[in-house]
Amino acid sequence: MAAAGGTVTKRKLYTDSDEARYTPHCFLVVTSRELNFKRDDLVSRLLMFNTQKIGKPKSRSALFGTLLAARDAIMTEVLTNLNTVVKILKQHKDFEPRCISRIADWEVFGRKACSFPARFTFRLVLQMMNEKKDKFAIEDDYLYLILTRIVYEKGRDLIEQSPSELYSTLFDEAKDMKLSLQDFQRRYKNSRSVGQRLAEIKEELGRELEVEIYKHPGGQRTYTFMKKIIEVDTDETPESGSAPETEPAGSPAETDEPRLMKRVLTAKLAAFKRRAAQRSLSEQDPKPQDEEGY
Repeated sequence: MAAAGGTVTKRKLYTDSDEARYTPHCFLVVTSRELNFKRDDLVSRLLMFNTQKIGKPKSRSALFGTLLAARDAIMTEVLTNLNTVVKILKQHKDFEPRCISRIADWEVFGRKACSFPARFTFRLVLQMMNEKKDKFAIEDDYLYLILTRIVYEKGRDLIEQSPSELYSTLFDEAKDMKLSLQDFQRRYKNSRSVGQRLAEIKEELGRELEVEIYKHPGGQRTYTFMKKIIEVDTDETPESGSAPETEPAGSPAETDEPRLMKRVLTAKLAAFKRRAAQRSLSEQDPKPQDEEGY
């Protein structure tokens, strides 16, 4: 109800038939080990946080005891920070950044509340979360499993395949992977259903594969899937002035996803700090604007 904009209806106090309607304003929290709903439009609205397995279990009284003991310090910091946030929001009330998250209102609030340099870091965090959500939405999809296996594990690019050729390739690979063919055919009855699904998840697949769906003048479509080419803009780092490098994703040097993300993140942060220093921006004279699309 809260997600759909519904209201809670109650009888108004001290009346017989008057009604009072209340609109919930809250974030919905879903705790689950394995989510069974992965529709892309739903996943795009999530803020996903993975938690570690509890190593040293504690009783409820022990957990709340620690919290209550630090309550005064926690509330003092919260209220102090809230006053600071309110002041910053007033300063940046006309700042309207270009959003990259489906939860646009939350993103706008976060970027307004951040200091100018921190907005860049906040945007990078959102980009990483978007990538994580895209992968989460399709990680159990047969098309994703089969295409990534063909392209990366078998090292085979699929170039301009017709719908029927692609369907035949996917079906044969599903058989080779010992997937449930009955389940595969239930989800994808023919080449048309495959084409419809690929159009839906093209952006998510594009995180890991080079995907091209080309419509020829006669109306016929062809499909191409290749290794993703990752561009590392070394020209933006203070240590290098060379042209951008490109290398296939999944190469031996870059199979460690966290290490690759750290490398890209470090390069972008270094580039931003250099540009910020060159502009000699001052926190005492904030000028709300969208900083070069960040």
